Amino acid sequence: MKKILIIGPIGDFGGRELEAGFIADSLKNNAEILICSTGVISNDSQVFNFVNRKQVVSLKALVFDRNFLIKLFTYFSWLKNNVKGSPLLYLSNKVNKKYFNLNKLVKRELEQMVQNSDVVIICAQLTSNYVKTIIISANKLKIPVFFRTTGTIKSINLSQSNYLELVTQFIHHSKKNAFNLNSQMNLPYKVIDQCAFNEKELLKIPLISKKVKKYLVLGRIEKEKNIDIIIRAFLKVKEKGDLLYIIGAGSELLNLKELSRNNDFIIFTGFVNYQSLKTYFHIADAVVIASKEETGPLVGIEAMAGGKIIISTKVGAMPDRLIETNAFWFEQDVDSLTRQLKRVKNLTSLEVLQISKTNRGRYLENYSLSILKSNYLDVLNNVL
Repeated sequence: MKKILIIGPIGDFGGRELEAGFIADSLKNNAEILICSTGVISNDSQVFNFVNRKQVVSLKALVFDRNFLIKLFTYFSWLKNNVKGSPLLYLSNKVNKKYFNLNKLVKRELEQMVQNSDVVIICAQLTSNYVKTIIISANKLKIPVFFRTTGTIKSINLSQSNYLELVTQFIHHSKKNAFNLNSQMNLPYKVIDQCAFNEKELLKIPLISKKVKKYLVLGRIEKEKNIDIIIRAFLKVKEKGDLLYIIGAGSELLNLKELSRNNDFIIFTGFVNYQSLKTYFHIADAVVIASKEETGPLVGIEAMAGGKIIISTKVGAMPDRLIETNAFWFEQDVDSLTRQLKRVKNLTSLEVLQISKTNRGRYLENYSLSILKSNYLDVLNNVL
């Protein structure tokens, strides 16, 4: 069997971790899989929902474990920073870089992993560390490289990005992200969106056949998610029995709680693990997405599988996913969202049922687990 290396800054929680695991699971019957994290990964990573621990290595841990002096000064740096986080976060300290050729050792490990592979799949942003090294190393050995882009693609420095032309094929979440790159460089690509990795549970949720009363926001609690806009708009239209659930953790949590002070119909759950999210999808009638930038987002696909009403900015792949007549688009401001919330609240139970049914149908026709597994196999068919 061919050996596939899936590599990128894979951490513990997020869309990239789930996708890397899903790609590995999709190809497991056709190849031997090794996942390498170029970031910091722990035993709690969501990637282990799909693969066993023997299939995952950490680039930083390999360098750390094989070099005594680098390990020693990494610990010194960790202690100096009050033992905050994993010691591997301090691997790239000044001493290791200056006196122990850290960058050279990292490059050597990367090149060795690439050399031991028949196919490389990068799951990363274009700007992620080590991307250039991985691509050039594979090209020298005539090893095909597939690049699953994450994050919104922005302007790139063309004079310093020629190595991207060595990629066998890019795999983008959306036509929009593909355009963002190909309007700058003409590169081969395929669009493969996301799927709901908890599909089995979401498809069991009954379709909605009542007035919309319960709203769900899911994601990192950061400024770019525009959750303050959601709260302000919700407070304008809120009626008896309405509830807003905000799931996630992040730097804006305290500010948003202050904004919601004395409103017990806005419920902050904090971080909820992936296996437990199904509880809130059961409760919710509608999902609200207000992000400035996304590649997906994953919650949009999950909402479709769960048959939810979706109120969203035209972010990431959302315009490709929803039928226009069932979409409740808004700009990134309170008034625009308020208008769409009022539209949703005025829907009849029959209208809600029809939209719920259509959104789930769209998911099953285009984004199911089986369809996306088949898409990945089709892309890699010629090299397996």
